[in-house]
Amino acid sequence: MRRGILAFTLLFALGLIRVSAQHPQLRHFLLNRDILALASAGFDEQTIVNTILAKPSRFDTAADALASLAAQGLSQRIVQAMLVAKACGSPADLGGGRPAPCRPEPEARRPQTGASGSRQLPRAAMGEDYRTPIDIHLDRRCLLGDVSLSLAGGALPKGLQLTMSGLAGVPREMGLFHFVVLARNVCTAVPVSLQLLVTGKPILEAAPDEIAFSCPSPAQSPAPRTILVSSTWPNLTYAVEKRNADWLRVTQARGVTPGLDSAITGDVVTLSVDPSKLKPGVYRGSVHFSTWDGANSPDVPVVLVVGSQL
Repeated sequence: MRRGILAFTLLFALGLIRVSAQHPQLRHFLLNRDILALASAGFDEQTIVNTILAKPSRFDTAADALASLAAQGLSQRIVQAMLVAKACGSPADLGGGRPAPCRPEPEARRPQTGASGSRQLPRAAMGEDYRTPIDIHLDRRCLLGDVSLSLAGGALPKGLQLTMSGLAGVPREMGLFHFVVLARNVCTAVPVSLQLLVTGKPILEAAPDEIAFSCPSPAQSPAPRTILVSSTWPNLTYAVEKRNADWLRVTQARGVTPGLDSAITGDVVTLSVDPSKLKPGVYRGSVHFSTWDGANSPDVPVVLVVGSQL
């Protein structure tokens, strides 16, 4: 009889242990499999993220574990929340019921991103020095300590490193790179998905290849002409200067090439001439275009014919 009671007691104890291992409400902290269970049960992304932020956790964030989560359909945003929870610690790890030292800020405070869910950084040219700030808004009420940046997911292009304020270095490979940067101070932490395109140097294009003006006399100015400036990089700032042509006036519309979603094919540069101080004859000059670290600097010849040379 005593032996039977003992066996029943052992089975009951094992059953409790099994139940405790399977149910987070009895275990009091979340594991990777709990998040997968919530996703399999049909809970939406925001609910799962809120659960991660609200409950203690002991997530496995090793590379193979994260790869397994992604393979089983967990979104990048959920994985980011798990990474932050792991990086910041949880009440279960701290003991004594104290609050965790940092948590991601509410969604409404996060910077807006594009349709892809990732913020796009300015393009980089392979082999050229690259520096750009990464501005991530943390809780302005926290005055304790500076913000630090760390890589929480993905990989940076070879040659680039995270600094205290952003990215810097000389990229040594081309491609579109997706990564997650975690900004944190002693009060909070915010993960942000970023993408960076590393490509070749920008190439400027100016059309037409040559501009010709003519007027019957120095007192009659010809109609203005235009040049369209485009580039292999969108939204590229460029400079223009006239050469050997004091009689020429150059005006840029924006000084920036069109964006990817622009309906126009190029930025308009307007050329006009003042022949009033010129004698009859043929005058030649050019318009020179350039951009920082550009692969080329095109020249457009400009010819002005005044008077009897017509």
